Formats: sequence, structure tokens, C-alpha cells
Amino acid sequence: MNWLPVVRDIVVTVAAAVTAIAAWRGLSVWKRELHTRRIVERSTTLLEKVLELRDLITRVRDPFMGKDEISVAIREIGATRMEGEGDSQFFERSARIATLRRRNSVVEALNAVRASSVPVEAALGTDAISSIDALRSVVNELIYSFDTLASMDSEEAESGQQADELKELRTECRDRIRRRQNGDFFGGQIDEAIKAVENQFRKQIGP
Repeated sequence: MNWLPVVRDIVVTVAAAVTAIAAWRGLSVWKRELHTRRIVERSTTLLEKVLELRDLITRVRDPFMGKDEISVAIREIGATRMEGEGDSQFFERSARIATLRRRNSVVEALNAVRASSVPVEAALGTDAISSIDALRSVVNELIYSFDTLASMDSEEAESGQQADELKELRTECRDRIRRRQNGDFFGGQIDEAIKAVENQFRKQIGP
């Protein structure tokens, strides 16, 4: 019996099997690397958005408004006074619009963080963005304070009175909105939330 053709077929079959296994393993490794790279890219984007939010919050909590902020607000209201409106009233109205712009910029930045967290959550699960949820909760307190003060200012403008029972709430909101030199408790909460996000996602991104 001529064994040569049989041996040749066996060798060809084994070689084909080895090649197929090697190709499958190579494809699996490539898929894992691609998946890992995508996770790193998405996590990096999310962390960048979080750091942008951090820098923005630092700016909007500045108790002093720059001339540029007020100028933009004045242009936005048309730089015209209402009938009987004095200089101080006009400036206050401009400052309120500038404050609203600050508030809206925080909302936009938080929405960008939320949008960037979706693909990360889809890839890694809800636990992977637990620090983001905690950050959103703190930032929402800041947005709530902007909204509350705006509502109170509106009521005060209409009635000319400030109810005593709202003084404490006003103080709490102002403490969130305005950065303090000393005893900035809310600023500490924000810093702590941001740090938790950094610690969680820098592990995923790597050095």
C-alpha cells in the first residue's frame, strides 16, 4: 500500500487546522485589543469632559464677574433700559442674565459628561460609571441653587420683599454658587467628586 498520499493528506489537513487555529487566535487577540482600545478612547473622552466641567465650575463659582461677562449680558438684552430703570437696576438685570449664562454653561457641560458616559456604560456596565453618578448629583445641586436664586430674585423684584423664612435657603444657594476663600464646603464636595472620577477612570486608561 502506498502510504505517501495518505500521509500527505494528513499533513495538509493538520497544517490547515493549525493555520485556522492560529488565525482564530489572532483574530480573537485583535478583537480584544480593539475592544480595549475603544474602552480607553471612550474613557479618555469622558475624563476630558469631566475635567472641562471642573474648570468651568471653578470659573462660574467666581464671586466676581468680569467685564466681558457683563458686556455680553448687556448686549444680549439689547443694551436698553426699561422705562424708569436706573443705572443700578440696569446693571442688576445684566448681572442676572450673566448669572443665567453661567448656569446654562454648567448644564451644557454636564450634558456633555452624561453623553460621554453612555458608551462607557454600554461597554463596562453601570458600576463603571458610579463615580459619574455621584458627580452629577453634586453638580445638580449647583444648578438647583442657580434656579432657586433666580426664582427668588424674580419674586423679590415683583414684591420688593424678602420673606424671612427664605433667608437661610438663599444663603445656602449662594454658598454653592459662590466660591469662598475659606470654608468652601461645597467646593470641597465638588473636588472630592471630581477626584473620585479621576481615580476610577485613570485606572481604566492606564499610565
